[in-house]
Amino acid sequence: MCVSWNQAIFDAHEIRVAIHDGFTLDDPKRPRNYSSQQYMRTEEEMCELFSDIPEALENSVEIAKRCNVTVRLGEYFLPQFPTGDMTTEDFLVVKSKEGLEERLEFLFPDEAERKEKRPPYDERLDIELQVINQMGFPGYFLIVMEFIQWSKDNGVPVGPGRGSGAGSLVAYALKITGPRSAGV
Repeated sequence: MCVSWNQAIFDAHEIRVAIHDGFTLDDPKRPRNYSSQQYMRTEEEMCELFSDIPEALENSVEIAKRCNVTVRLGEYFLPQFPTGDMTTEDFLVVKSKEGLEERLEFLFPDEAERKEKRPPYDERLDIELQVINQMGFPGYFLIVMEFIQWSKDNGVPVGPGRGSGAGSLVAYALKITGPRSAGV
């Protein structure tokens, strides 16, 4: 199994694995499941490595000739998020509005204040939902919502998110991100 595209970045891989597993690099109890030899080797390296059994290299070429893949660029292949009788777009709107209501109740416990502060939130949410739905990403947001909630429920740490989606009010309403990411 390859864990990196070249041997030079193995240290970075080890650091990432240690952080993920909750260890420091110098911890003697840290599992060492990978080796610096698990990288994508060049053709020259493979020829040298298998110089004693050249038929292994020839067989790998025969296997490669039998493989066929077509990559369709510019298309997204996300699983369908279960939405019952609703479209994915409508389901995202419903979940976002429910989530925003819950978030606003927390931010503004006083109903009069909440009613006064609500219009810009509703306006921004509607604009974002329109953009997300037009771009064909409602399922993506719902999938992320589900795995972030699962992570939180199961003690898996989640980060603040990244990119423009993480800074959206929709992500905040769906509890994908917290208030800072959404500029709230």
